[in-house]
Amino acid sequence: MKKIASAGSAKAKMIYHEDPEALHIGTIPDHAWFAPFGSGENPFGAKDNSSRVEMLNGEWDFKYYDSIIDMEDNFTETGFSAKIPVPANWQLHGYDKAQYTNVSYPIPYDPPYVPDDNPVGVYRRSYEYKPDGMRRIMTFEGVDSCLYLYINSEFVGYTQVSHAFSEFDVTDYLTDGENTIVCAVLKWCDGTYLEDQDKIRLSGIFRDVYMVSRPKKRIEDYRITADMDGNFAITLKGSDTKITLSDSDGKEVFTAEISDGEKFECKVPNVKLWSAEIPNLYNLVIKANGENIGEKVGFRSIYIENGVAMFNGKAIKIHGVNRHDSYPDTGYYASEAKIRKDLELMKKHNVNAIRTSHYPNAPLFYRLCDEYGFYVIAEADMETHGCVMVYNDFRWSAPNAYCGISLLAMDRSYKNAILDREQKLVSQHFNHPAIIIWSLGNESGWGENMLEGAKLIKANDRTRLLHYENTHNLDGTPTDILDIVSKMYASPDFDVNINLM
Repeated sequence: MKKIASAGSAKAKMIYHEDPEALHIGTIPDHAWFAPFGSGENPFGAKDNSSRVEMLNGEWDFKYYDSIIDMEDNFTETGFSAKIPVPANWQLHGYDKAQYTNVSYPIPYDPPYVPDDNPVGVYRRSYEYKPDGMRRIMTFEGVDSCLYLYINSEFVGYTQVSHAFSEFDVTDYLTDGENTIVCAVLKWCDGTYLEDQDKIRLSGIFRDVYMVSRPKKRIEDYRITADMDGNFAITLKGSDTKITLSDSDGKEVFTAEISDGEKFECKVPNVKLWSAEIPNLYNLVIKANGENIGEKVGFRSIYIENGVAMFNGKAIKIHGVNRHDSYPDTGYYASEAKIRKDLELMKKHNVNAIRTSHYPNAPLFYRLCDEYGFYVIAEADMETHGCVMVYNDFRWSAPNAYCGISLLAMDRSYKNAILDREQKLVSQHFNHPAIIIWSLGNESGWGENMLEGAKLIKANDRTRLLHYENTHNLDGTPTDILDIVSKMYASPDFDVNINLM
């Protein structure tokens, strides 16, 4: 990856957070999440047990600014007098205040612009590097709302979409010995208008941060499909590969060598199906260039037959909940222990499905849902609820009053930003059997941008159903592409009538 030309001050590079066409600068293209392990290591272990992964969680130097205007031009080189844990939200550590809003945006509606008094948290830590022929990939699993990355005061890149992971190949910015990593995190950016979820608003680096050592020639991405008839398929990108599939008892099912870009297909006899009740998982090991990657595979199918959602050929009852990442002590940060506790509590109460309202969860969450057995409605990081307040007067007398929620769904200047969020949802979490339904987002209305997002998901994945609540439509954009349509806060009469259909 080429270095981005560096000229001027660090602050002079902070020009992307009000440009919905400049969403990711210097990042690696989207792909399925996985953790590589070294030869001889258990590829199904936690990522922090891999010799290829260096966790960067812990105490970072920290400086808080009430406004981006207050930042020094060369803020990467100024002193830091405070510390803050990573991952965490800075509002839980004495900076700024947590804010709760439901419908209204937390800032005046002026997309793609945000207030000049935009709080910024600047994080700094050192990183020891010894050149060894491996590339160094720095990964952020979640940052609210956007991030500018610098190494040794050089600008590396920019990224947004709070609940998606972002990666930077930082190798060419590192020098032998001690290096300095600085991250500038803004409270608001143009993406804030697409993240108006009903929740407590918090900021900062709130999910894991780590450095991954990988060979230059490596597996870049793979996609797995496995259905109820035992049909297995995988497409790999980046390197020739050897794969081995074993059942849950460790018995080998098959081994195959696959060329870069090739699609491998086979049929598994006497397949054991995955479901929320009996979450049978097979172990897939992917080997290439000294790396081992482990992926759990579940064979299952979901489709609609005569208006009924069928799972593995049978009608199922979904007893589900909506789940936010929200804890009184850690805010948005959900540790493995907290996620497991949540899932075990749900199991005890006969919950069998989870909607990730209203954004993607950390990669670990989906792996644990595969393991415990939950049907997951995976939702994009997408909500524009505040458009309702902009469209209506105080009497709510505007024509099609609530349909004003569709303003950004119709705004072509936000098309690429919306498509980016739908793309990340599918690309980063495709391989999990627990995910049976994709959801375009929540309370964002309907319009051409959402229709294009639906088309994108359908083009990427025909093995799952597609959901959205699309009744708020100002311009007559067709909605027949959706498999499942929900209705917000339906009346009792509506529920009775729909059940009689």
